[in-house]
Amino acid sequence: MIYTISSKIKIKFIDMLVKNLYDQVYAFNLEVNGSLMAIFHDRRNN
Repeated sequence: MIYTISSKIKIKFIDMLVKNLYDQVYAFNLEVNGSLMAIFHDRRNN
């Protein structure tokens, strides 16, 4: 299973996004069985 969250944030708030991810994993009683991956998109160039 892959669990994802998506949010538009400033990069300096990435720690809050990671905390939110782990809070949701805990709330749904899921088990982390791998690495955390983050993908960033810079939309200023569009």
